[in-house]
Amino acid sequence: MSHSILIIDDDEALRELLEDVLARTGNHIYLAEDGDIGLRIVDQHAIDLVITDIYMPNTDGLEVTSKLRRSHPKMKIIVMSGKAPEFSIDSALMLGAHESLKKPFPISDLDRNQTVEDLVETMTDEGGIGLSANQVGLLERVF
Repeated sequence: MSHSILIIDDDEALRELLEDVLARTGNHIYLAEDGDIGLRIVDQHAIDLVITDIYMPNTDGLEVTSKLRRSHPKMKIIVMSGKAPEFSIDSALMLGAHESLKKPFPISDLDRNQTVEDLVETMTDEGGIGLSANQVGLLERVF
């Protein structure tokens, strides 16, 4: 089953990597370089899942999470950050994000032919980004 996924991150390389990996299984991917653009995309398209960075220019991931929770209460939201202190991640979860991911992703573990399921498996391996069982479950339900 195909899903519409919005990736919001000011890191162009990471946006494109996630797009490449998540689009392989037929998902439709939207990209935004900041929260303002991301929120406009959500207003214009039916989005199933938002994956957003916390620290970005203009509207950050905490504000995106808060606004999406009010306007689209059932939307799945995953926040990610490599710079955010734990209280920012905790704040995002309190604002309504379903899960959080730590950057950087282990780029060397992502070969060009992986499916989303392989990506989930890679993320749970030793040295990956260390998803909890709940996070893996969320991704499996979404994908």
